[in-house]
Amino acid sequence: MLTAPDFINALAGLIECLPHHKALSERGLAFAWSSLPPQAKADLSPPLLAYATTQRLLDPEPRQQLAIHIQLLAYLYPLHNGVPFVQQGLRPDLQRRIQQPGVFHPLITHPEHQRALPPAADVPLPQESREQRRRRIQSLAEATLQVALMEVEP
Repeated sequence: MLTAPDFINALAGLIECLPHHKALSERGLAFAWSSLPPQAKADLSPPLLAYATTQRLLDPEPRQQLAIHIQLLAYLYPLHNGVPFVQQGLRPDLQRRIQQPGVFHPLITHPEHQRALPPAADVPLPQESREQRRRRIQSLAEATLQVALMEVEP
């Protein structure tokens, strides 16, 4: 299990090593810790965090659009829509990757290295007639208009 001091020390050390990154204040580091998903806190350990920080340093194209602490999770968890999917658990191929810590392991993996996400919906959607669909859309449009008018009226 990852502790706050281990996480904060690793994150602060990583930021100091990265070019063009502004050091986080104590408040920023505390916020990064508090916004870390609880499952990640339970799953991770200092050695796993050390692996992730090394991967971030070696990454030729890091995911700059993500916060630095979320970038670290991308090296440890499968990605879904470009974001670490912590609820799915650690990457199935993580043990293999950790055995070569000084080698960068690309984040994009073959489908067999990641578990498939559950289907969006198991229940078939009811078939509606063209008329039913027209009425549903009209009803939604009227409700939207009523809400908009309520917001405009004094």
